[in-house]
Amino acid sequence: MVKCRRFIFAHHFDGLPKESDFQLVEEETPELKDGEILAESIFCSVDPYMWTFSRGLSEGVTMIGECCGKIKYREHVTEGFENMPKAFIGMLVGENTGKAVVKL
Repeated sequence: MVKCRRFIFAHHFDGLPKESDFQLVEEETPELKDGEILAESIFCSVDPYMWTFSRGLSEGVTMIGECCGKIKYREHVTEGFENMPKAFIGMLVGENTGKAVVKL
């Protein structure tokens, strides 16, 4: 299982934000569903306008920002052994997104 990290809004800012205003949480990502992707963040940005926006946030919620990343994992799942020929043909004609998998 892949681990992810996210910043939790711990306290409302008193002046400029401090490290103690945030909490870094690490957790396992859930299994990907068909059509979902896993992306690795390269960098994230929380812009200065977020300071005023943060006053409306409840403590304990995930901070919102923008990230730049790259796709790490994507798979297209076909259910059932009997659908294997259809999955193979679909792979050849570009119907799948990412790795083609037949789930038995």
